[in-house]
Amino acid sequence: MSKRKEYLLIIALISSIIFQPINTTMISVALSPIAESLQVSTLSVSWVVTIYLIVNAAAQPFSGKLGDIYGYRKIIFLGIILFLIGSVGGALSPNLISLIVFRGIQAFGTSMLLPNATAIMRNIVASERLGRTLGIFGMTATLGSAIGPLLGSFLIGYWDWHAIFWVNVPFLLIGLIGVLFLPEVEHKMKSSIDMLGSVYLASALTFIVLMTNGLSMQWNIVFLIAAILSAVLFIYREKNIQYPLVDFSLFKNKTFSISNFAGLLIGFIMYSILLITPMALEKWGNSIAQVGKIMVTFSLAFALFSAVGGRLVDWLGRKTTIFLSFVFCSIAMIGYLGMMTIHASWYQILVLLIAGFGVGIGMPAIQVAALQTVQHDLAGIATGIFSTFRYIGQIMATTLIGILAVSPSTFVIVLVVSVIGIIASLGIQKENRPTVSN
Repeated sequence: MSKRKEYLLIIALISSIIFQPINTTMISVALSPIAESLQVSTLSVSWVVTIYLIVNAAAQPFSGKLGDIYGYRKIIFLGIILFLIGSVGGALSPNLISLIVFRGIQAFGTSMLLPNATAIMRNIVASERLGRTLGIFGMTATLGSAIGPLLGSFLIGYWDWHAIFWVNVPFLLIGLIGVLFLPEVEHKMKSSIDMLGSVYLASALTFIVLMTNGLSMQWNIVFLIAAILSAVLFIYREKNIQYPLVDFSLFKNKTFSISNFAGLLIGFIMYSILLITPMALEKWGNSIAQVGKIMVTFSLAFALFSAVGGRLVDWLGRKTTIFLSFVFCSIAMIGYLGMMTIHASWYQILVLLIAGFGVGIGMPAIQVAALQTVQHDLAGIATGIFSTFRYIGQIMATTLIGILAVSPSTFVIVLVVSVIGIIASLGIQKENRPTVSN
């Protein structure tokens, strides 16, 4: 495929999924208005966010496998339709239960988008340009995430929380048009869908999240046992059925295994930064307005350096880029420890720029490393597995922040995770880098 057609492909894919990152972060500014409108507690309404993470994490391999079997374009189309149903249902929800249900439908729809969009790129885009393509893709998604809270605040200010669901409709219509321009990749994979495996995985993640809800120690022990049991049942089933949800044979490839582990680590680091930074900045004397301005630094740096990271993969190779990513994440977390005593805005912005660089260059590099180790016809399930590991990292970060909040221990743990990432990156196999054309 020519570079011109590749660029048109990227535009079509972006138009198909751009509303997903916008909607993911837009909900964050609506929790208090929703709680007040539906007359429920803020803790209860937080499940509107939690259900989104759990369903996405559990459904990513399932959705990627659907694409491998039936075709990526068809599943992207179905995902947009489900997101449309979830958005309209969410806007019309009369109570919290129905809102959580429709938010889950939204999540199931969005879980079909990223694995299959990435799989199309894996099959169509030339290997020597895959890194930069994923970088551009990641930059756009990150910008969408940065726009979400601003758009949500505007809509709620001029209307109410229902607007954050109605606003999806024009994006969805544009997305459906964009799907028409996507190429279809023919598949002949014979398989079946492991619904029970998805249930076991979702159960394990749900019980982990329940442990952070401030219940008694006895209940936390019950949830821990239930989470372990669900995980054991999931692994046992996947190893003993003909067509597993997660093909564990893929993990026999060392680079694939390490890349997914690195994806979990980078997801943990990224979400820890997103969750802990606003709390820390406010605790250290910044106003809410100042916190918002400083956080934009991280979002923009993350978006910009995602594109840079894609090119670094093409220039330096995936191993070197991933190594540098975790090095800069480690430097950033040392900087966070310094922020506990240095409260100057310039220093806080500098630390967030370093963090944005580290996470930004790492995300596309790790994803490229995972994708390049699998066959083209397994790109959907491979992307789904990678996305699940990343979501698990995010859920672990949520759990950590829920337990420790703003404390030196939190920053030390994230620093240790970054150092583990440095060590893990050394095990990634170097690829034979082709000459990159301009």
